[in-house]
Formats: sequence, C-alpha cells, structure tokens
Amino acid sequence: MTTYNTNLAAEFYVLPLLHRFGFDASLSLGNEEAVDVVIVRDSGNVVTVDVKGLAGTTSWPVDNVKKIAKHYFLIFVSFLGMMTEHAVQPEVYVVPSKSLSPLV
Repeated sequence: MTTYNTNLAAEFYVLPLLHRFGFDASLSLGNEEAVDVVIVRDSGNVVTVDVKGLAGTTSWPVDNVKKIAKHYFLIFVSFLGMMTEHAVQPEVYVVPSKSLSPLV
C-alpha cells in the first residue's frame, strides 16, 4: 500500500466520524497545503484540519507541519500495521496545532 493510499484512507475514515459527532465537515479538494478537511461551525467560524495517516505505529509525519493556528488541528490516524484488516479499528488522535509547536 502506498503512502498516498494510506493518507486517503485516513481522510475518508475521519470524515464520517466528524459527521457522526455533528460537525459540518467537507474534504478540501483545493490546493491549500496542509488542509484536508474544513469544518464550518457557524457563519465565519471555520476550523481547518490536516489528517495524517500512518500504516504502521511509529514515525508520525509532523516534520512537515507548516501551520500553527488557533483554529487548525491535526488528526492522526494509525492503522496499527493492519491496514488490510478491515475489522481492526485504527487509533485516532486529535491535536490542536498549537500543542505541536514545541515538537515541530
């Protein structure tokens, strides 16, 4: 499985979860770097999300985090080395980008 497929699988895994929690979320199909999902909370109140997919369990790709902002989050999805095991649910972590600034 390629990295591209892992990231795409992670984005499509996250999107329905956000809707289940009641968020109005859409995939970002534009060329905006590091924005995979846009969540509209109210008129003019938008949250952007960068989804990071990982087929294994180590080496989260945070070295390319370009943006630190109040309404910008990263969602990490680890498929735990079992990408093709459809009965295994991945681990998901939601992190405000400001929390990553000391690590990036």
